[in-house]
Amino acid sequence: MELCWYGNATINISTAKTSFITDPFITRNPDLPPLRVEDVKKAKHILVGHGHFDHIADIPDFVKQVPIPIYTTERVGNMLINNWGVDKDLIRAVKPGDSFEVEDAKLTVYSAKHVKFDLPLIASTAATILKPPYKDKFKMLKKNLMDHKKCPMCDCIAWQIEYDNKKLLHFSSLALEKNENYPTDSDMLCLPFQGHSRLDKIGEGVVQQIPTKSVFIHHYDNAFPPISRHVDTQPFSDLMKTTHPEVKIILPKYRQVVEL
Repeated sequence: MELCWYGNATINISTAKTSFITDPFITRNPDLPPLRVEDVKKAKHILVGHGHFDHIADIPDFVKQVPIPIYTTERVGNMLINNWGVDKDLIRAVKPGDSFEVEDAKLTVYSAKHVKFDLPLIASTAATILKPPYKDKFKMLKKNLMDHKKCPMCDCIAWQIEYDNKKLLHFSSLALEKNENYPTDSDMLCLPFQGHSRLDKIGEGVVQQIPTKSVFIHHYDNAFPPISRHVDTQPFSDLMKTTHPEVKIILPKYRQVVEL
């Protein structure tokens, strides 16, 4: 299994016969080259983690160019159809507990939660927005806020992908459903680092509850300024060296291929 990170929560996960792209969204990060049609064509399926705009807003344009199936919850699927004009025939509605095969991979859906924004993060984000330079900042802010209103979270799910005796558990936000029975034999956790001021402690807590051999960090970049920011993941790495030294921490670079 190979992973290629394109920024935000967008990861192309490939097996020998198929591939999945998670939450494709890349158009608003000024530090990134645009996601090309050639990149999208590598994926045969889209996996959605939840309904926020930075996880679904680029899907309508992508599927116009490459009409591939979209696996998501019924509520997010209806939002894509009704609010974004996505062809209903592309939606594959799933729910926690579902388990099914897609070519040579097995997918299992788990319930998850969205991380809760805390006051220190909200205050520092407001300070960043109000700090110069102001060029295009408020125009971008307005668009992000309008799309956020258009895109409620609806549901938050995690995806397990199994292939060649390897298990990858992918989250779109860094919070767990307390009543969910997550697998405890994952080879890799894909954990998003955005949305809280103490992601190091939260991330370490996730690993404490879901044992794994490695952690693939994503969603740590400044994907939709001025609301988002680049997250320093070193505190998490340092904490993990103390509490879980046996777990490998992977901090990918854009378009870098990582093998599991």
